[in-house]
Amino acid sequence: MDLAEEFANILREEIDREIITEARITQLLGEGWTMVRLPDPDRDGIGAWMQENMQEDWRAFASCWLFESADDATLFTLRWL
Repeated sequence: MDLAEEFANILREEIDREIITEARITQLLGEGWTMVRLPDPDRDGIGAWMQENMQEDWRAFASCWLFESADDATLFTLRWL
């Protein structure tokens, strides 16, 4: 495989991932989930904090966080923004 093909494959995979992510976000928002955008997704301790404090389901996609519970989204916003 030449370099151009390798780059094309990497780009194709990234585009596929982005399309799937956007579709999943749209689906969850359609089901009533709440979205919070976190400007700096590299926060120390966020994973452990989420496990300890979230009451319902949640998903993270880079800087986009989705919460099944609006109350969890509010708590997250107060803590991390």
